[in-house]
Amino acid sequence: MGELFGQILVVILIFVGLYVLYRKGIIRRVPLPTPFFMHWKGRRSISARFWKFGDDRVYVYYLRDGEEYTFRYDVAIKQGEVILSVRNGSRETLFKEAFTDDAKGKVTFRATNRFHEIVLSGKNGRGSVKGEFIETSS
Repeated sequence: MGELFGQILVVILIFVGLYVLYRKGIIRRVPLPTPFFMHWKGRRSISARFWKFGDDRVYVYYLRDGEEYTFRYDVAIKQGEVILSVRNGSRETLFKEAFTDDAKGKVTFRATNRFHEIVLSGKNGRGSVKGEFIETSS
Protein backbone atom coordinates (compact mmCIF):
# COMPACT_ATOMS: atom_id res chain seq x y z
CA MET A 1 0.00 0.00 0.00
CA GLY A 2 2.84 2.38 0.82
CA GLU A 3 4.45 1.68 -2.55
CA LEU A 4 1.25 2.60 -4.43
CA PHE A 5 0.91 5.80 -2.40
CA GLY A 6 4.49 6.75 -3.31
CA GLN A 7 3.84 6.22 -7.03
CA ILE A 8 0.67 8.31 -6.91
CA LEU A 9 2.52 11.07 -5.05
CA VAL A 10 5.27 11.13 -7.72
CA VAL A 11 2.68 11.45 -10.51
CA ILE A 12 0.91 14.28 -8.66
CA LEU A 13 4.22 16.12 -8.12
CA ILE A 14 5.05 15.81 -11.83
CA PHE A 15 1.70 17.33 -12.81
CA VAL A 16 2.04 20.13 -10.24
CA GLY A 17 5.56 20.86 -11.53
CA LEU A 18 4.33 21.00 -15.13
CA TYR A 19 1.48 23.30 -14.12
CA VAL A 20 3.86 25.69 -12.35
CA LEU A 21 6.19 25.77 -15.36
CA TYR A 22 3.21 26.44 -17.64
CA ARG A 23 1.91 29.29 -15.45
CA LYS A 24 5.37 30.92 -15.36
CA GLY A 25 5.57 30.77 -19.17
CA ILE A 26 8.57 28.44 -19.24
CA ILE A 27 6.63 25.82 -21.16
CA ARG A 28 3.59 26.41 -23.35
CA ARG A 29 0.94 24.42 -25.11
CA VAL A 30 1.42 24.03 -28.86
CA PRO A 31 -1.67 23.34 -30.97
CA LEU A 32 -1.38 20.31 -33.21
CA PRO A 33 -2.40 20.57 -36.87
CA THR A 34 -5.90 19.31 -37.51
CA PRO A 35 -6.18 17.35 -40.76
CA PHE A 36 -9.44 17.38 -42.67
CA PHE A 37 -10.48 14.93 -45.37
CA MET A 38 -13.95 14.50 -46.84
CA HIS A 39 -14.81 12.30 -49.80
CA TRP A 40 -17.73 11.08 -51.88
CA LYS A 41 -17.24 7.80 -53.73
CA GLY A 42 -19.58 6.94 -56.56
CA ARG A 43 -19.84 3.78 -58.64
CA ARG A 44 -17.10 5.03 -60.97
CA SER A 45 -16.17 8.42 -59.52
CA ILE A 46 -14.46 10.11 -56.59
CA SER A 47 -14.71 13.63 -55.22
CA ALA A 48 -12.52 14.66 -52.29
CA ARG A 49 -11.76 17.86 -50.37
CA PHE A 50 -8.87 18.06 -47.94
CA TRP A 51 -6.79 20.32 -45.71
CA LYS A 52 -3.37 19.36 -44.31
CA PHE A 53 -3.74 16.01 -46.04
CA GLY A 54 -0.62 13.87 -45.53
CA ASP A 55 -1.85 10.35 -45.98
CA ASP A 56 -2.67 7.71 -48.61
CA ARG A 57 -6.26 6.92 -49.55
CA VAL A 58 -7.11 4.01 -51.85
CA TYR A 59 -10.47 3.62 -53.60
CA VAL A 60 -11.30 0.38 -55.44
CA TYR A 61 -13.55 0.29 -58.52
CA TYR A 62 -14.99 -2.53 -60.59
CA LEU A 63 -14.55 -2.11 -64.37
CA ARG A 64 -15.37 -4.50 -67.20
CA ASP A 65 -12.37 -6.53 -68.27
CA GLY A 66 -11.27 -5.77 -71.86
CA GLU A 67 -13.24 -2.53 -72.22
CA GLU A 68 -11.67 0.83 -72.97
CA TYR A 69 -12.05 3.56 -70.35
CA THR A 70 -11.10 7.20 -69.99
CA PHE A 71 -10.13 8.46 -66.56
CA ARG A 72 -11.00 12.15 -66.39
CA TYR A 73 -9.68 14.25 -63.49
CA ASP A 74 -9.92 17.80 -62.16
CA VAL A 75 -7.48 18.84 -59.43
CA ALA A 76 -7.52 22.15 -57.53
CA ILE A 77 -4.53 22.66 -55.22
CA LYS A 78 -4.18 25.64 -52.88
CA GLN A 79 -1.21 24.40 -50.85
CA GLY A 80 1.20 21.48 -50.71
CA GLU A 81 1.23 18.54 -53.09
CA VAL A 82 -1.16 15.75 -54.00
CA ILE A 83 -0.23 12.67 -56.01
CA LEU A 84 -3.04 11.12 -58.03
CA SER A 85 -2.57 7.66 -59.49
CA VAL A 86 -4.64 4.96 -61.16
CA ARG A 87 -3.64 1.30 -60.87
CA ASN A 88 -5.11 -1.92 -62.17
CA GLY A 89 -5.78 -5.03 -60.08
CA SER A 90 -2.19 -6.23 -60.58
CA ARG A 91 -0.96 -2.95 -59.04
CA GLU A 92 0.49 -1.76 -62.36
CA THR A 93 0.40 2.02 -62.54
CA LEU A 94 -1.66 3.29 -65.49
CA PHE A 95 -1.39 6.96 -64.53
CA LYS A 96 0.55 8.83 -61.84
CA GLU A 97 1.14 12.54 -61.47
CA ALA A 98 2.09 14.92 -58.66
CA PHE A 99 0.12 18.16 -58.54
CA THR A 100 1.14 21.43 -56.92
CA ASP A 101 -1.15 23.58 -59.10
CA ASP A 102 -4.63 23.26 -60.58
CA ALA A 103 -4.95 20.85 -63.50
CA LYS A 104 -7.46 19.00 -65.63
CA GLY A 105 -6.85 16.08 -67.90
CA LYS A 106 -7.71 12.59 -69.01
CA VAL A 107 -6.01 9.32 -69.78
CA THR A 108 -7.41 6.44 -71.85
CA PHE A 109 -6.60 2.79 -71.15
CA ARG A 110 -7.93 -0.72 -71.69
CA ALA A 111 -9.03 -2.54 -68.54
CA THR A 112 -6.93 -5.68 -68.16
CA ASN A 113 -8.41 -6.58 -64.77
CA ARG A 114 -11.79 -6.14 -63.19
CA PHE A 115 -10.54 -4.16 -60.24
CA HIS A 116 -8.86 -0.76 -60.51
CA GLU A 117 -7.75 1.69 -57.85
CA ILE A 118 -7.60 5.45 -57.54
CA VAL A 119 -4.90 6.39 -55.05
CA LEU A 120 -4.65 9.84 -53.45
CA SER A 121 -1.40 10.62 -51.62
CA GLY A 122 -0.99 13.93 -49.85
CA LYS A 123 2.01 15.92 -48.72
CA ASN A 124 0.48 18.64 -46.54
CA GLY A 125 -2.02 19.22 -49.33
CA ARG A 126 -4.98 21.53 -49.35
CA GLY A 127 -7.55 21.51 -52.13
CA SER A 128 -9.83 19.13 -53.96
CA VAL A 129 -9.73 16.24 -56.45
CA LYS A 130 -12.45 14.93 -58.74
CA GLY A 131 -12.05 11.89 -60.94
CA GLU A 132 -14.22 9.48 -62.88
CA PHE A 133 -13.97 6.44 -65.11
CA ILE A 134 -15.92 6.79 -68.36
CA GLU A 135 -16.49 3.78 -70.59
CA THR A 136 -15.43 4.77 -74.11
CA SER A 137 -16.15 1.45 -75.87
CA SER A 138 -19.29 -0.66 -75.80
